[in-house]
Amino acid sequence: MTKEIFPDLYGAFFHAMSQIRSLNESAQKAFAILGDALRIGRVAVRFNVRRNVYSAVTKNLPPRLELYRSAHSFNQDVCKNFQFTMQDELIVEIAIYGDVYCEQWSVKQLSALAMIAETTFVFISRLRLADLARIHAMTDPLTGLDNAMSFASIGRQHCVLNNIGKYTAIQLNLKNFRLVNRRYGNVIGDQILRKYGAYLAGLMHTGDTAARIGGDEFVFLVRDDYAQELVKKLEKVSITALNTDAAEITVELHARMGVYEIPDDETDFGHVMEAVSNTLLAARTAGYTSVMDYSPQIINQLLKNKELQSFLPNALKNEEFIACYQPKVSLEDYSLIGCEALVRWQHDGKFIMPGDFIPILEEDGTVCQVDFYMLRRVCQDLNDWLSRGFNPPIVSVNFSKHHLSNPNFVEEIMDILEEYGIDPSYIEIELTETTNFHDFSRLKKSIAEMQAYGLTTSIDDFGTGYSSLNLLKDLSVDIIKIDRSFLSEDKTSYKRDQIVIRNIIQMAHELGIDIITEGVETCEQARLLRGINCMMAQGYLFDKPLPKEDFEDRMMIGQYPNPEE
Repeated sequence: MTKEIFPDLYGAFFHAMSQIRSLNESAQKAFAILGDALRIGRVAVRFNVRRNVYSAVTKNLPPRLELYRSAHSFNQDVCKNFQFTMQDELIVEIAIYGDVYCEQWSVKQLSALAMIAETTFVFISRLRLADLARIHAMTDPLTGLDNAMSFASIGRQHCVLNNIGKYTAIQLNLKNFRLVNRRYGNVIGDQILRKYGAYLAGLMHTGDTAARIGGDEFVFLVRDDYAQELVKKLEKVSITALNTDAAEITVELHARMGVYEIPDDETDFGHVMEAVSNTLLAARTAGYTSVMDYSPQIINQLLKNKELQSFLPNALKNEEFIACYQPKVSLEDYSLIGCEALVRWQHDGKFIMPGDFIPILEEDGTVCQVDFYMLRRVCQDLNDWLSRGFNPPIVSVNFSKHHLSNPNFVEEIMDILEEYGIDPSYIEIELTETTNFHDFSRLKKSIAEMQAYGLTTSIDDFGTGYSSLNLLKDLSVDIIKIDRSFLSEDKTSYKRDQIVIRNIIQMAHELGIDIITEGVETCEQARLLRGINCMMAQGYLFDKPLPKEDFEDRMMIGQYPNPEE
């Protein structure tokens, strides 16, 4: 019926148009034909969204559309308003004004205007469905930002227009966002992400693009002159949300970013995405920075790291990892009182030092496989020594903080000791001081389980993590290893070092915790430690990490000469 009564209006909406935003020109022609007969001077549409109703389409929906305006203007005192509501609570208001010669409409004309308004609403509704389908396909449903598909499409358009070189690509992930979900639940976590997305959208300038590409990862295309300012705004963001009791909670979100300033001659947006993604991955692997700028050297190093990771399965299978033992020495009589098993990797006839591969394996958690491999190797060596009549000292074995997320961590340690018949009294489990509260809680639980089995426990790198005072107060750990950074070679800080270490040692001893200091390299450092009652040391002053055979020689001697003599 509509098609027969208003053929030009029908054609305007369905033949020349496909998007609401672009209705004006075609609708202008269609309404012009109806204008003279019905004394129409202007047709305007306004869109309103009910408060607290979220709709992805609103980001591309204009608040107003003028579908028609007479060449002779209109009479704003003669107006008929029509209001319709779509199923998703979008309110469509259609206002039809008389032309300059119209003082009022007849009943018949008003009936026709009502039909025109209703027909216009139906047409807009159908077009909006097409818009919604298109927008939902290109929009992240949680945040309302562009999704990965939309972002790639926009980037390719910039490449076609040869202006991609004016932009900087930034990829971001939120540090430890899983802890937010774990603490508050996924519903509140989604609420925080939604508000974070709204914050990001508010930072965008005309022509900039923000997209969520999954989980807690976002990507941006921003003008070069705005990129550094945006990076600073993104490093730390506070988001306030409501918990299940309607109480406000504030979460501080810290971002890690890869930044790629796109060159003018770039034509492949796929390369842009690869470059910025690899730069973010390099920032995550490095661990020492939250923001990393792209460089070919960084990417080359990243490729080398990936290659190194790919070697791991065969390295474990071929037993390329070797246990070396660095002695621990009593500063009272310079006797051998223990040792630390340190991993070395012999690959293709060359040694790869731990500093070159441990951080890489830490990144994806594969270091856990190496840790258990080392425990097995230590158990094999202890078995060999005991069978040959040695009296080996306690051996400390390092374990990454990644193990704390393994609920069977302690049981797996005990299974290996049982497999090789090693008494737990020969093993010290050395864990790194953790940097956040949740890991600290799991660390506390794991230490209690280990001690229940008779294992000695120690904390490495003391003073660099979550809270040294909390660690002393809350952990019933057996031994604390003072980080080498406290043994400064700077003479100006010598007295401060003494004060800090002396107080740590005094508190630890009062709590029944033993202290050992690593990185002892000079007689002066040894004298300092003796003077403040730290009577165990480890470092090059006595020995570097020794191969098994050389350490056996040390065990047989069992004593070091006084280094000051």
